[in-house]
Amino acid sequence: WLIQSLIVGTVAVLLPIVAMNADLLTPLFKKDPFAVAALGVDAGWAYWRTVAGFWALVGGIFVYWQSAKPLTKRILGMHYVVVAVFVQLALMVLIKPIEKHSQHSLIATLKAMHRQEPFTWVAPDGFKSYAHLFYNSSTAHRACLKADSSFYNHTGARVLFTKIHKASRFIDVHHAEIIESKGGYVFLRLPQAGQKVD
Repeated sequence: WLIQSLIVGTVAVLLPIVAMNADLLTPLFKKDPFAVAALGVDAGWAYWRTVAGFWALVGGIFVYWQSAKPLTKRILGMHYVVVAVFVQLALMVLIKPIEKHSQHSLIATLKAMHRQEPFTWVAPDGFKSYAHLFYNSSTAHRACLKADSSFYNHTGARVLFTKIHKASRFIDVHHAEIIESKGGYVFLRLPQAGQKVD
């Protein structure tokens, strides 16, 4: 129990500290432009987010110290309280900034696009994503599972999104125009049928 608490607590303490200095990690991911862009997102990391880790460390040591005494329901109860509070703290202070690094930029752009352009077809290409199916729910809005032939042959407004290092081929092949680039994701508008392409 003590070793597990020390490991989990140490990781939960170090995570916000390392994340606040994400620029030091970028050389490790220099071959992955998407990872570098995702690390560059301002996720709101701060020292106070280490609270979950310190709770796990202090609580783990306290329960271990108490367990030197005869095992009682009180000690078992403390064990469950320490674990339950750590889980709640971790959910409140760690999960949201982690999510901001992974897909917050994608979801925010999809929501904005749905409000501004409800009749646009949207689809991912170059990777799998289901985010657009949940954040573009209007019956007037066609969210394709992927950018397939029906998407590319559609004559109306179309926007595809992909990862930053894959965007250039869509610009070259489909004459797409970049309308948003954020958090490692690139949104590109494809020309409509009959639209002049420079």
